[in-house]
Amino acid sequence: MTYPPPQDWNPQLPPGGYPVPGSQPPPAYPPPGYPVPGAYPPPGYPPRAGTNGMAIGSLVCSVAGLACYGIPSIVGIVLGVVAMNQIKQTGQEGRGMALAGVIVGGVAVALWVIGIILYVIFIVYAINSSSYSSY
Repeated sequence: MTYPPPQDWNPQLPPGGYPVPGSQPPPAYPPPGYPVPGAYPPPGYPPRAGTNGMAIGSLVCSVAGLACYGIPSIVGIVLGVVAMNQIKQTGQEGRGMALAGVIVGGVAVALWVIGIILYVIFIVYAINSSSYSSY
């Protein structure tokens, strides 16, 4: 009866298990050129992408529009919409600021438009109800 060879049996080695003269021994260490393992990441959370600058500008312009006849608020609305699109693509922070800039800008523009309309109505009413007569 013949038994199967052991699992670590190598037919290139002689029966004693020693290497054949003239053959190379197996390497003791891996050959040079292997990549060096990377360093551990710093403790804590991964670095964030930062706050979108257009979101900050949107909020600043929208608040400034409350004092400047609504003109900067229009810029704030546009910056807010552009910032929200960029935030969606890049994953940056500042979505709340961009949204607040759009809302505050819209309210500021609406208040200034209503104020101008009321001012014009007041002037027209004052002109029509004057008691001044030219004769």
